[in-house]
Amino acid sequence: MSLVNLLHSQSTCPFPILRWQASFVLNHGRPFTPRKLPKNIKPGAPFECFGNCQRALAGSDLTYCEGFAIHLGSPVLQHHAWLCADDGYVIDPTWTGKPDTPGLGAEYFGVSFNKKFVLTRVLRSKEYSAILDDEEFLKGGTSTDEFLSTLR
Repeated sequence: MSLVNLLHSQSTCPFPILRWQASFVLNHGRPFTPRKLPKNIKPGAPFECFGNCQRALAGSDLTYCEGFAIHLGSPVLQHHAWLCADDGYVIDPTWTGKPDTPGLGAEYFGVSFNKKFVLTRVLRSKEYSAILDDEEFLKGGTSTDEFLSTLR
């Protein structure tokens, strides 16, 4: 089953946050093209995708992306973060295919966030966390237009 088909199935699941995330990504996201991690990018810690990407963002010309992905060897849809170069290719410091880590990413579908927004959010919250888990938005404290304005 393709990633987009899996996202469509999530948009009707019984868990509100998964329904919202899948619907938001389907409505505002796009597919991203995977590739191996470039040699100039340091691999991050396994299972720390949000922190790996938010840390790497600060000193780079990359874009922070978040959405859903499937890694090679697994049909399981996962909420995931990655970086994107200007050429549109995925730079994923978490799914490197190295021993003791998930395999390389096979499919990615998500949204690109404004770099200033991501870094300001990290400084304000003093933690690395998933943007699509934003409680203010989910509780209605942030309007859809405000949230959309954070996309690149």
